[in-house]
Amino acid sequence: MKTLYIFLIVILILFGSAWIVKYYVIRLGEAVDKEVSKSYYFHAIKKKIVYAPMSNWFELGYTELDADPTSFKVLAEEFGKDKNSIFWKGVKQPVDFSSFYVDENIPKDNQHVYTKNSTTDLLTIIKGADPATYKRFDTGVDTWDRYWFRDYKHYFYEDTKLEVDYQSFKRINNTLAVDTNFVYAIINTQTENGLTNRGVIKKVGRMAGVIKVINSSYAFIGNTVILSNWKNEFNSIAFDKIESLAVLDDRNITINKILIHDGKIFPDVDVESLVLLDRDYFKDKTSAYCDGQLIPNAQASSFELVSDDYSRDSENVFFKTTQLSGVVAKDFRYDYATNIGTDGTSTFKDGKLVTR
Repeated sequence: MKTLYIFLIVILILFGSAWIVKYYVIRLGEAVDKEVSKSYYFHAIKKKIVYAPMSNWFELGYTELDADPTSFKVLAEEFGKDKNSIFWKGVKQPVDFSSFYVDENIPKDNQHVYTKNSTTDLLTIIKGADPATYKRFDTGVDTWDRYWFRDYKHYFYEDTKLEVDYQSFKRINNTLAVDTNFVYAIINTQTENGLTNRGVIKKVGRMAGVIKVINSSYAFIGNTVILSNWKNEFNSIAFDKIESLAVLDDRNITINKILIHDGKIFPDVDVESLVLLDRDYFKDKTSAYCDGQLIPNAQASSFELVSDDYSRDSENVFFKTTQLSGVVAKDFRYDYATNIGTDGTSTFKDGKLVTR
């Protein structure tokens, strides 16, 4: 009898453990509609609908919906509805229930187009967008098109309506656009806090002439070269005549054998001896430059890079454009793991002397 009791207790413990694991750990039952979404599931035990992004609830999160499981339907990967409410990522949304739909992954109802804002659990209305005609806009330039939309009378970039001439607006390349009246810079830069700052910014009146794309950052309009890139939001340089053009990379071109670096003209650089050392460094037969600035006292013939920020010639070591004193150039090394530069005696971090 005692053995039977022990056996029954063990069975109960195993059954209870399995139930606890299923209730608190497994959680996910069958997908509501796996052909449409891999993120909405029936709970394994509870009479609940569960939102678990791509079924990876352990890493990406887990939400039990306040939804009616018997009437719940999946609308798209992140969207669902029951008999009363619309859900996005498992959260009820303040939209028009009767007319809400998802059009090519764009949430809409009869009154509004919505954007999926990463900073909130609620959909945000896109101001000025017409639900019936709002679509993704293929600009024909590159994959940055995912930020562009339009309806029957407006263009939108990053869900913001653009105040441009609708009939004549044209994107030139990754970073420039025009309409009949103005030239625009398409801004896509990283801010200090890591957020992306985007926008289509009116810069100058449209100059006369035929548009010619140079690369992803530069273009001509007539005899004026224009640029917008991550280093220089916008600049334009007018030439009397364009006799020659050479494209060195996205940041550097030469016009009439004059260097244009990040949209700025460098008339004193000898382009015949120009060497692009790295994205921020270049030199010619007499001088070396960092981020468009002359490095004083650098000997071009022996100038070389040590790291992204440190360089040297046969006699001197430099941090960006600053010469470091008392350093043996031939012995200077940089360790990326510690962010330390040293010649074995003097040690520097971020260009500042640490020990000597």
